[in-house]
Amino acid sequence: MMKSLILILLCSAPLLSYLRGQDMDAGFLVKFKDEVTPHRITGVFLTPGEQMKIETLFEDKDETYHLVTKFGTKRTVSKNVWQWTAPEEKGIYPIVIKESNDQDSMLLNCIVMVPFEQVTEGKLNGFRIGSYPKSTNELYTLPKGFIEVTRANEQTHISPHYTLKDFLCKQQSDYPKYIVLKERGILKLEMVQSYLNSSGLRFSKFRFISGYRTPFYNRSIGNVKNSRHIFGDAYDIYIDENNDAQMDDLNADGEKDKKDVLYLYNRVDELYRHPWFKPFIGGLGLYRANSRHTGFIHIDSRGYRARWGE
Repeated sequence: MMKSLILILLCSAPLLSYLRGQDMDAGFLVKFKDEVTPHRITGVFLTPGEQMKIETLFEDKDETYHLVTKFGTKRTVSKNVWQWTAPEEKGIYPIVIKESNDQDSMLLNCIVMVPFEQVTEGKLNGFRIGSYPKSTNELYTLPKGFIEVTRANEQTHISPHYTLKDFLCKQQSDYPKYIVLKERGILKLEMVQSYLNSSGLRFSKFRFISGYRTPFYNRSIGNVKNSRHIFGDAYDIYIDENNDAQMDDLNADGEKDKKDVLYLYNRVDELYRHPWFKPFIGGLGLYRANSRHTGFIHIDSRGYRARWGE
């Protein structure tokens, strides 16, 4: 998947223009693990002691970049390429990659997770996780760990528009809480927002009906056992700029109704026509309003096309 993503980047001038043309993006790209990010702020999720290669892409060839951090172990591999080993303790460890003249920079908020193996009898530090379904399908691989969210760190940005708090499971519990997230899913969320904003649908951020769900919570609301929500790359979202918990009048017909949900669904579906969107292909669902919630759409990055609710 990494090779295919880089090949698409190399061959797609429209995508490069898009990636480097947003207000909250740096003037260079950074590759880490299996992802490429243009954003000035990006969350990276690692296990204790995990090693990660970091390098800049499409930068000025004469420019020298520096990786700056007080945490973990850094080794320079070559010009603008580094190997970083995460600390053994859970927590958030910032890495800054910056130009030598300090004119441009990018922040990687590296989050060391609590290993999955620490879940005991369906609980992690008192927080109810439940049981993950067993599967030989790599799309349903068990999470490597859980991000610990506290009152102190829940406002940590993992992308330009979104914080850890945005993705909390809605089950009732005290802090700390735990979530699973995937970098590809967060990158897709930002890509969808930027595409909509640049094409005339301006809004500050998506609002969430549902982000991460524990298997316990997912089962309690009667959802399918292999829901992408329990694997950390699915989001039920809507646009609500006036904070009335209702989808806004997106099609500007003077009414807030199912047509606005369909409008958002169709606009997001436009992205699937572009070859450069291939690494972000996944599910797209439409849900109409009922007595419990406004209308919304579902997006995920499962790796193959899936549609429902049209």
